[in-house]
Amino acid sequence: MKLEIEKEMSGKIKRIGCYAHQRIEENSGTRELTWNKNHSAVVVAKAAEAALMHDQNISDFIHNHDDVYDFFLRTKVPRSSHLLCGDEQVQNVSRYYVSDTGGALTKVMPPTQPLIEKWHTVAHWKHRDNGKMVNAKKAQSGKYDQIAKPFDTPPDRRMSIQKGYLVTVCNSVAGHEFNDINYDYYITEARKLVDELV
Repeated sequence: MKLEIEKEMSGKIKRIGCYAHQRIEENSGTRELTWNKNHSAVVVAKAAEAALMHDQNISDFIHNHDDVYDFFLRTKVPRSSHLLCGDEQVQNVSRYYVSDTGGALTKVMPPTQPLIEKWHTVAHWKHRDNGKMVNAKKAQSGKYDQIAKPFDTPPDRRMSIQKGYLVTVCNSVAGHEFNDINYDYYITEARKLVDELV
């Protein structure tokens, strides 16, 4: 996908793709972030623009940015799935920010039909030392022993959201302090947008 920021002859900035950050409440005529678009981590696009167009320091911009809503991200899972933040189930549509505290955000989905068929027709193996179980035609090494099917159905599929980072789910901002924002995450993401162009 081509991403760019262009300064038009009129002096206005044209923002495209990951660089778009202007919301309808800021400019009713904007086509950048209309209601049906993803408003996640807008601070990243704003910091990238500040660096590229105004020669501002990304780290300083993000650390001094005072609109907490610009740090929020959103995730959504279908009704057949659910979201976990740490061990706690949260809403299927959740707003969150990357934080120094909090928990890992995980999407938990039921197994697909091909996985269910594989579970019932392909061998199961267990590692002698660490107990890891696999469902495969052949053992991965000589340390795996074939076992009976451990459960009637395969386990749910799990997918990390913001892998490697902790998040804080914040579906309500009332009374929230926001003193644990992981600024390094947002700085890293903004640098990716800037380094791509310089």
